Amino acid sequence: MVEFEEITDEQEESKASDRGVWKELMGNELVMRCYEQTKGAEEPGLGDYVNIEVTGYVLGSNNFKDDRDAAVREAFKGGKVFLDKQKWSLTMGDSEVTPALEMGVKFLCEGGRAYVLSQAKFAYGHTGRLGTKPCVNVEGLQSVLYDVAVVSVLSCSSDKYDTHECQIQRAAAKKVLANDCYASEWDGMGMSRALKLYSKASDMMSSLIARLPDPVPDDLKETAHQAQTLVIDCLNNVAAVHLRAKEYGKAKQACVQVIQIDQQNIKALCRAAHAAMRDPSSSYEESDAAIAAAEEVLEKLDPKDETKLFIEVRRLRHDLTARKRKYKEQQKDMSKKMFPTKEQDEDEKLAQECLKVAKETHQTENEEQQQSVLRRWWNAFLATQDIPRWERFWRNFKYQLVLMALLSLWQKYHLANLQKKASSGGDAPQQKPFMSNDVEGGQSEF
Repeated sequence: MVEFEEITDEQEESKASDRGVWKELMGNELVMRCYEQTKGAEEPGLGDYVNIEVTGYVLGSNNFKDDRDAAVREAFKGGKVFLDKQKWSLTMGDSEVTPALEMGVKFLCEGGRAYVLSQAKFAYGHTGRLGTKPCVNVEGLQSVLYDVAVVSVLSCSSDKYDTHECQIQRAAAKKVLANDCYASEWDGMGMSRALKLYSKASDMMSSLIARLPDPVPDDLKETAHQAQTLVIDCLNNVAAVHLRAKEYGKAKQACVQVIQIDQQNIKALCRAAHAAMRDPSSSYEESDAAIAAAEEVLEKLDPKDETKLFIEVRRLRHDLTARKRKYKEQQKDMSKKMFPTKEQDEDEKLAQECLKVAKETHQTENEEQQQSVLRRWWNAFLATQDIPRWERFWRNFKYQLVLMALLSLWQKYHLANLQKKASSGGDAPQQKPFMSNDVEGGQSEF
């Protein structure tokens, strides 16, 4: 848990008497101020091995040009720590940390402490950094403050610098810094920096092992074991970096290097299987061989002691089986499309007939639905009418039609009698009936 140290204005002013002025390292964008320093101490040089303590703070404002001291006080009071007090070791000039932190250490003597104010371009750029819990994150393009102290400096010209113990310490320090980059700075320069640090540490330890006498004396066996362990760990981490970057071919190469050293390294076998399953240029036989080797190693172990490894290998086996099944189905479908059989043609015809019947059924259902809609509308219309009134009107109308038909028959009969009398009498006057039809015109007065 991070304990934030509250610095009062009085404590800050008490440091003002013995602190130096702000030094511009890269103009106003990167500045530092030493508030503790040791007299007579020298600054670290290129290649020196430096042990530091560093705490990182997020600045509330990206502009600290006007009042740098106020920016420092605001960072402390706000308690926005993104990097808890870390004890790191770095080799000067190897670009193992951010440019702002490395330049701050470069101009700080052994035993000295300083504040380093940096804008984003010399810190974490536009991608930022993930803060380890309970620390905060550094957002993109956000300025930061480092409170850094140089604990010790080992010159590269010292006799102790090239000892086996010191070489192992320097390689382990690179691994620690690479782990931090992998976990917190992946989206920025973290991937390339982590890969560089892992590779450098592995090369250092491989070179150390190569210089040891063969056979290794008893007094150097522990040194050889530590160096080989670092080589295996760093190469496994190189494989993890390539896997995360989806560079599966390079990940397999790193795993092969580990397996050449330790054929029973389950972590390397699992990552090799993982890379082979996702590498388009690989075959499932490679993954199967790696998983089988891992399963063979696990048979000699107790599941209670290596639960995570057992789960990982089982998950890989299940994943490989599922991928094989899916691949076979894809091949089968492709073969059917390229080389159709008689049975497939019959199945296709049957499918088309079923589709036709389904369309006709759907059309019939639509017609029935439309008829039912019209029927509902007609029933709704009838519900709004006076049915007895319409029945009386229709009954009277039928009576009128019958009377009109009888009257029409009587007219025709009466007209025929008049014409008959006129033809027999000769000069008898023709009387026009009260109601008559115009025979020639075919029209009635009605």
